[in-house]
Formats: sequence, C-alpha cells, structure tokens
Amino acid sequence: MTLSEKCRALERLLASMPPASVLQKPPSNSAADLDTLGGRAPFPMDLMLARLGGFTEILSDTRDVGTPIDAAIEQMLLADLGLVAAYLRCQADDLSARLNAAISELREAQSELADALLATLATPPEAAGGSGHTAGKPDTLTALGVKHRTDKALHHKFTEDYNTVLEPVRFEVTSLLEIGVCKGRSVRMWLDYFPNATITCIDNRDVGAFLEGLDRVEFLQCAQSDYRTDRVFDIIVDDASHRVKDQQDTFSNLLGNWRRCYIIEDLQTSGDPEYGYDGTNSTIAFLQDFQRRNESTFHVKIITKDSGSITSIVTRR
Repeated sequence: MTLSEKCRALERLLASMPPASVLQKPPSNSAADLDTLGGRAPFPMDLMLARLGGFTEILSDTRDVGTPIDAAIEQMLLADLGLVAAYLRCQADDLSARLNAAISELREAQSELADALLATLATPPEAAGGSGHTAGKPDTLTALGVKHRTDKALHHKFTEDYNTVLEPVRFEVTSLLEIGVCKGRSVRMWLDYFPNATITCIDNRDVGAFLEGLDRVEFLQCAQSDYRTDRVFDIIVDDASHRVKDQQDTFSNLLGNWRRCYIIEDLQTSGDPEYGYDGTNSTIAFLQDFQRRNESTFHVKIITKDSGSITSIVTRR
C-alpha cells in the first residue's frame, strides 16, 4: 500500500465518522445507542480531528519512500491509521483509558523512531563546522523537526535549507526569537538544535501552556506588529500571521535586532488577497527590493519547495 493510498484510506476513515454532535456526548453505553451510530462506538470527534486532521495536508506531497525522513513519515502515518482503527473499535465505557494509552504508545514509538534517525547522524560538537548531512541520511535539524512533529520539517521541509545555513554556527548561537508559537513544536526543535541558546517566543494568543516545563524558553503574549525590543538576537524566525503588512513591518522594525539571520516563512501567502496582498505589495517583492538596495551588506535567499511552500533566509555579509 503506497503512501498516497494510505492518505486516501485516512481520508475515507475521517469521512465515514458520525457527526460531531452525535459523538461528543454519547447518551449511554447501550447496544441500541451504539447501533444508532452504525455499530461504531462514540468517541470525542474534536480530539480525533485535532490529532489527525492535518495528516492529509502533511503527506499530500510525500514521494515514494526512499529516504530515512520519508520512511519516518510513513511509519508515523501507519501508527495514526492504526490509532483510527483503535478508536473505531473502542467501547464507550473504556474509551478514555484506551485513548490515553494509545496516544502514549504512539508518542513513545514516534520518539524512538526520531531518536534512531538522530543516532544515524552521529554529529559530535567538534564536527559542528561540517554540514551535518551525508548522502542518504537526514540533516540534524530535519531529524529534530521530525522528532518534534513540526511542519517546518514534515510538510514544508524548510529545515533542510535552514540546516545548511545554521549548522556551522549551531553551537555558537545563544539567542533566537520565534514569532508565532502555535503548539510549541518548533520551539522544542530549536532547543535541541541550539543547546547553548535561549529561545524567546511571542504569540498573540496565550500559548504558554504548550511551553510549560521547558528550560531556556521565554514567552511573551504580544501581537507581532506591537513587538519592540532593545535586545539583539542571533536569529529571528517570523512564522506568525503570514500577512504581508505584518511580515514587512516586523522585518523593518527588527532589522537592527539580529546578528546572523532573519527568516520569514510561508511567503506563498505573499500574493494572496486574504493575507493583505493588493497587487503591488507582496513580501517576496519587498525582499527582492531590499536585496537590491542593500546588496553589499545583506544577502536574501528565497526558497520555493516542491510542496509549493516558500521561505526566505536573510543573512548579513
């Protein structure tokens, strides 16, 4: 069964589920009630969709398994398909315990898989000046991105480009600002990748709960357009609203607040009216113009991935 076939199987399973209104609060455990659901036991739809809803998007551009990263993604998909089947077999009276156990087992298996990928790298600190990547093996940042399930590695595959720039200075970086936190998956990736760095995060929502228990992390609830600071970071990553005005204003506001590189992600929204594009103000054009005006002091690299996602890396010369 190919990856695309597994994706379609997952879509069919999700499409075949009863409506959320029926599933969220099952009336009882009686056989009659279960029969009204077509023989399926009730389970919390919101939790199911939160766990599995993004897999079709994440895997829509996955090629045939041929690299360790693709193999890792396939194993994760297989585990999730198994988890869906487990949901459908669950009885209402023991769902909670079985659900928690299934999720725990899945997390454990995925962590072990990512650790195995990292072990293949065998990149000691003294070798940090190298690329951290050899033929047939994932680079360090991508392997960590897979471990922590960030879309920077799984869907967009930005991490392989970031690693090329960042690996030589990986152990020298002491500070990183990430604008846009979501569930903190990339924060965990950065923590593992930069062992000597403090990660500062801002988000317009209170997402501090996703960062609880993490050392070397600072969180500030703030809209990116309102953020100002006197601090100077080694690296800044903008993965926040993706709106063209926010991207451009934040870049301009923080131009003097970074030393090594500034990353603006998801530039595929740059030509989308829903993100504030008016036909003349794309962030890609903004960066290209910035490069022309500052060619002697900055280098701008705009990267388009096979998935259609676009990122940019601005470095000082």
